[in-house]
Amino acid sequence: MTKKEESKLEESEFIANQDIDLHYKDGEPCSSEVNSCISIRLKKGNKIPVMFIPTMLEHSRQFIEDMPSKDGLPYLTPEQEKKYGVIFKQKIPEKTLMAQYSIDNLMEKWKKLGADKFKDWAEKEFGADRIDKKKSVRNIISDIRKFVG
Repeated sequence: MTKKEESKLEESEFIANQDIDLHYKDGEPCSSEVNSCISIRLKKGNKIPVMFIPTMLEHSRQFIEDMPSKDGLPYLTPEQEKKYGVIFKQKIPEKTLMAQYSIDNLMEKWKKLGADKFKDWAEKEFGADRIDKKKSVRNIISDIRKFVG
């Protein structure tokens, strides 16, 4: 086993809330159906190895003991987000988005920034693939309203 695999097998701060079988191959989590994978059996109360945490946070939170959550999403400290490479963002309710990007608010932003800067802002906010800076500001505002509503 390489040092990299050993470091991924070190225990995390997360605890299994039931007996589970985990599988990995070449230092990465995998399905039990993968040929020549290595199986690890964790007993309830054992710490879960680091390599399995990102996948479990994304897909199998029910196996993690006392997983703190906020609004239905796991709550991780900034250190944990960095360590595991997983970030959970709160989904902004559609009503909030629609109010934030109302025609009045967008027109006000246009007046405040001017046409060129408004187009730059829109491109940054919604992505270059969605905003065509060649279009008029009115058409861009129309497009933004379609995106959010």
